Amino acid sequence: MKFKLSLSSLILLAMFAGIAVGLFFGEMVGWMEWIGTGVILLMQMTILPYVTVSLISGIGRLEGKAAKLLFSQAGIVMLIIWGLALVGILVLPFAFPEVTTASFFSTSVVTSPPPVNYYDLYIPANPFKSLAIGAIPAVVIFSIALGIAFINMDGRESVISLMDVIGKGLSRVTTFMVKTLPVGVFASAAGASGTLTVDEFASLQVFLVAYALLCLALSFWIFPAIVAAITPFSYREVMKVSRDSLVTAFATGNIFIVLPVLIEGSKKLFEEKQLKGKETDGHLDVLLPIAFTFPNAGKLTVIFFVLFCGWFTGKDVAFSDYPMLALSGLLSLFGSVHAAIPFMLNSLQLPADLYQLFLVSSFITGKFNSLVAVMHLLIFGLLTTALIQKQWKVGTGHLIKAGITLVAGLVLMIVSTRMMAGFIISEGENTSELLERMSVVKEVPTAVKDSYPKLNQASGPVANLQAIIKRGVLRVGYLPKNAPFTYFNEQENVVGMDIALMNSFADELGVEIELIPYDPQKIDITLNQAHIDIAVSGIAMDAAIMDKLQFSDPVLDLHMALVAKDYRLKQFSSLQYLRETSGLKIAIVGQEQFRDRIQAARPDIKVFQLNSYLEYFNQPKEIYDALLISAEAGYAWSILYPDYGVVVPEGSDYKFPVAYAVANGNYSLLYYLNSWLALKKTEGLVNTEYEFWILGKGAKQQVPRWSVIKDVLGWVE
Repeated sequence: MKFKLSLSSLILLAMFAGIAVGLFFGEMVGWMEWIGTGVILLMQMTILPYVTVSLISGIGRLEGKAAKLLFSQAGIVMLIIWGLALVGILVLPFAFPEVTTASFFSTSVVTSPPPVNYYDLYIPANPFKSLAIGAIPAVVIFSIALGIAFINMDGRESVISLMDVIGKGLSRVTTFMVKTLPVGVFASAAGASGTLTVDEFASLQVFLVAYALLCLALSFWIFPAIVAAITPFSYREVMKVSRDSLVTAFATGNIFIVLPVLIEGSKKLFEEKQLKGKETDGHLDVLLPIAFTFPNAGKLTVIFFVLFCGWFTGKDVAFSDYPMLALSGLLSLFGSVHAAIPFMLNSLQLPADLYQLFLVSSFITGKFNSLVAVMHLLIFGLLTTALIQKQWKVGTGHLIKAGITLVAGLVLMIVSTRMMAGFIISEGENTSELLERMSVVKEVPTAVKDSYPKLNQASGPVANLQAIIKRGVLRVGYLPKNAPFTYFNEQENVVGMDIALMNSFADELGVEIELIPYDPQKIDITLNQAHIDIAVSGIAMDAAIMDKLQFSDPVLDLHMALVAKDYRLKQFSSLQYLRETSGLKIAIVGQEQFRDRIQAARPDIKVFQLNSYLEYFNQPKEIYDALLISAEAGYAWSILYPDYGVVVPEGSDYKFPVAYAVANGNYSLLYYLNSWLALKKTEGLVNTEYEFWILGKGAKQQVPRWSVIKDVLGWVE
């Protein structure tokens, strides 16, 4: 007898083999994710056409009576089941543990995502365009509308037959492409396990645990208990009918094969309870197969993966986006998850390549959502038939019982998930510690002064470029606490983006550095009295003082933002709130030009000039409502003070340049500095330091991923 593995067994073996290869070779097999992506794209090519023809033929062949059942009582029950599933899915993210309290600046916070065109998404004004752009909800709506139009239509048989033939052809293509799935799973598993960090793997475990608990809660608590609460059937009777089917579906991952068992079990249950009517068997024979035309609750649970991706990437899906996600997710799941999940990820501006993680875990998740799918089919048949036969119990007591059952199930699910996730996810490194550990990579000999220079007398003539080189020391003025441009790290060294650039500048001049603090209110005096040669620390260019000192060419363009307590960020994100709220107290450090503009435009707003950012963050009580600051600097401070957050008001994209400053008339140093900055921007040094200090790429030391071939066998370095 010839032994042959089933497809599910092959996929399972491919997944474990891929994980083993990834653990053995590590980052050396990261390129394999490209193969996994290619297989996924190939599998997607037939999905939208198949959804279109299968919906048209499935609905179009219905007779009037079946159609009436489907779109009346059955429709009500289907909506109830979908609603229960979506409630469980959408509340479960509250169980996610908080692993970070702050993050580095990201350009995404000041880049407005392209607006979602809801007309194109949901209205198939041009069905061919909807197919072309992959607007799954619009395609589904068009297909359902055309299918309904064919019901009881003369001559529909030829069209339905054509759709069936096309569907069979597409199914054959899909069947062939599914054979390549083990290859895709192997490649994705190898690439993911070869590059996945320990923290990322722990986060994936959180998803699997939460997903399993979600499916178990729906299958063994919420669904059967709701049936028991509003119908004559008890919880034990519902579970007895579904027991064998649940085991079979979990073991095989195949829902279709348990359909006859569910139908016969449902008929027997009605008969045993003496609730069987003349048409009970006929209703069940029609209703359960019809249910296959629509997404079952097990399929809906994959929406939870999208919510997990938001938590996983630190971009939690906003509560206001839940209705759109629920509706678009439901409609997109009329097709395959291979198209639905990338579509939902894209609609929420989440990385589409995260679908690789779902593919790797799909063998496990598929087992659990099969349980939900089986229970969905069973309770759909029981509830709809009981509704048609007027056997529902909808008294106040029964509704209260159903509500208590639902709430208790949700609470138990959330608490269990939170507890288990707490064992998986560790606190990890505090982000503020990462910021304080950063250091300058290329450092020249540096002397640091901690006292401000005396400004009652000049220290000598202003030193031009030649004098600085001859002296052998570049005097750099800095602000001691102005992260991420200049600040003290945990080794008490002055670091930051400007310090790193000044080290490179001094290295090319062949001189050492002397760091001298300065008062931002007296920067011109400090420069012109020759106490310092260059002033740094993210200085905003100000036309009001250009006659008192010389600014270099802009080093960066920063984005204006507000820093406030976390609970007030929602308020300050609204430009309307800022325009209409009087009496706001805004703190500002330096940047007098912004203070003057605010006071001129809004005299009712009180602007407080502070000497340092610490005055704002260490205020004993909330004296100031918000701090006006660059988003880039604001994120660094929010890392050090996690109770505060950064917000760029919606629709606001105000930028301002920051530069270095030299004494008035020191043209030799200014010209050289400008030429050097232009050269380093072209070479990419300025961008490298920007990514290192402001985007946080220098916060964690990049170490190669652990692998057997490198760390155990020592075959490679």
